[in-house]
Amino acid sequence: MGWQQIKQQCFIILYNSLLCLLLPVIAVKLYRVGAASLGKRVCEYLGYAPLLQHNASVYWLHAASVGEVRVAAPLMRALLTQWPDTHILLTTTTITGAHAAQTVCQR
Repeated sequence: MGWQQIKQQCFIILYNSLLCLLLPVIAVKLYRVGAASLGKRVCEYLGYAPLLQHNASVYWLHAASVGEVRVAAPLMRALLTQWPDTHILLTTTTITGAHAAQTVCQR
């Protein structure tokens, strides 16, 4: 095992350790925001996305906020125009971004 691989393994161990230590803090923060406002999006905050079972290509776009959702909309239209069989998974960080994504995706 080379030095680069050792550094990568140490980073992965450090990252996972910090995640385990911070997970209770994240859970409390999500609880304070309110489960009703987050709904089923709690999993997105933890890095999980819906499982897509399609034979076509899937493009995953992540927009952190409303502004990024608006910027992603023309890109999504262009992708779907160029490749109509393509599926797009759009995730967001904020609740308002998620509402904007629903509006954009309904058009």
